[in-house]
Amino acid sequence: MSSKKSLFTKVDCFRIYVPDLQKGLEFYSENLGLKIIWKTETAVGLGMDEDKTELVIQKERKGQEVDFKVESVEESVEKIKQAGGKIVYGPFDIKIGKCAVIRDPWENEYVILDSSKGTFITDENGNITGQNNQENTLLENKPEHIKELYKKIKNKIIDLSKNIEISGADTHIDFRIKNHIFTSIQIQYSKIKIWINMKKGQLEDPLFLTRDVSNMDHYGKGDYEIHIKSDTNLEEIIKLIKNAYNNR
Repeated sequence: MSSKKSLFTKVDCFRIYVPDLQKGLEFYSENLGLKIIWKTETAVGLGMDEDKTELVIQKERKGQEVDFKVESVEESVEKIKQAGGKIVYGPFDIKIGKCAVIRDPWENEYVILDSSKGTFITDENGNITGQNNQENTLLENKPEHIKELYKKIKNKIIDLSKNIEISGADTHIDFRIKNHIFTSIQIQYSKIKIWINMKKGQLEDPLFLTRDVSNMDHYGKGDYEIHIKSDTNLEEIIKLIKNAYNNR
């Protein structure tokens, strides 16, 4: 049995075509009991009682579609190509993050997506009223000292360049420059994990602040991981992150 972490985190939704959304709602929601989760002018997400997978009825295009959720579409397409799959289209932007159309070696086609831009905020009727910032979502219910520690780390990272972009996956936050992720952060309840995107043996760490995760499954990119509970050694940690930034 494989010990690798699954690339797909869940089946996000099953999309089907209906030419008339109102009639689709009458059939699936009013008659069959599926609950409205969200809706737009061209699609409605419906929920089931014992499954988080959504049934999406839509009038945008004919056909059926299976969508798998991943932590990061950009990272996932590379792994899929290495495994022998093909990228039919993408990655491209969607409202909640990024998306790509995939074909496996047996010509099965499906979609992968992430929520790096955050999830929808809806009212009681399922109308979309806004969007959660994924960074804020990952900070929810964390102690104040952890929030403040993350803010310090973030500010020091973005001080490296005005061109640094921040994007969120389901479990962590990526910092990138010109589409290259150089460090990633996971905010936990009692500590913060930092991954530095350099290969084993490339990073000089005189204080031994990092650990080697080159042979372990982990979320962020790179072979170096740091656990931090306070701002002790923060300046040295930023120097390590800067090495990855300069090594892009």
